[in-house]
Amino acid sequence: MRYSITLFSISMKKITMKKFFILKSSTYILSYGLPEKEALIVKDVSAKIPVKYVNIDLGEIDNFKRVYEETVHRFCFFINTEFVNPTEINKINNILSATDKKKLILFSSNHINDLNSFFFNSVNHICDSSVVAGLENMMVKINKKLYPLLITNLPNQVFRSLKSSEISAFFKNISVNEQFNFIIQLECTGINYLGKIRIYLNTNKIINKLNNKISEKKLLDAFIEFGNQFVGIININLKKINIINRIGLPNLISVSNSSFVRNSCLYIPSIALANQSNDILIELGFINSEGKDLFSLSQIIDPNMDSEVTFL
Repeated sequence: MRYSITLFSISMKKITMKKFFILKSSTYILSYGLPEKEALIVKDVSAKIPVKYVNIDLGEIDNFKRVYEETVHRFCFFINTEFVNPTEINKINNILSATDKKKLILFSSNHINDLNSFFFNSVNHICDSSVVAGLENMMVKINKKLYPLLITNLPNQVFRSLKSSEISAFFKNISVNEQFNFIIQLECTGINYLGKIRIYLNTNKIINKLNNKISEKKLLDAFIEFGNQFVGIININLKKINIINRIGLPNLISVSNSSFVRNSCLYIPSIALANQSNDILIELGFINSEGKDLFSLSQIIDPNMDSEVTFL
């Protein structure tokens, strides 16, 4: 759904209006009273993740509250204390939920030499700290167990981890059309939770490694089952902490347009595993559908592979 929010700025000479179209299915960076130069930097950083960005004018606390309440997924909040007085900061603090108070970034531009680096590093830190605790460790363990079972004689691969802040940069630096020609996407849903796994494949390169001894259909079928098992093991472990999810049916995408593949503005903090030749990339992340804190997988030591997987 799309909501129109109109903000009014009144002066003695004229009335000006700003319209913000708030999308419930998008993630937002909000700021209050940032000067135009700083707001443009944050807007540019936001576009790289990608998430949406709204800067509320000074003196518009009520409208900040309105925008805040209309957004569900708030990435972080920037306030320059050189321009916003303590009373207004306290009012904003009172508006924010306990989860969002941890995302409030107060800074003074007079004490920062490079604002571009400051905003970029602040956002990257939040990207990485927003990932489900323990997810990277679990993904690595599951991959080490599942990958050797994938296809007989499939060359053994060394996978490296990409942090959440590195994933957007990875896709920015490659052509998805040329690097990958298929994507397998699965979702696992539960009460207030959404998990999404994407497996990016360059089937031409993989088949070439196998000396053309496997058909593309058989290869894709094997990776679809790999994805099912991967998410299934995650879900089995979520049950250990009383989170019940179900896996949706796999969606196979033949890549023809990279903008179609990476066009979502709902940010899902993720970890990716990629092999050295970048012909296989496995991306997995979770988000709370109400914008609240996520669960932790840190206490689960040994992933269980023996239980059955439940499908929608």
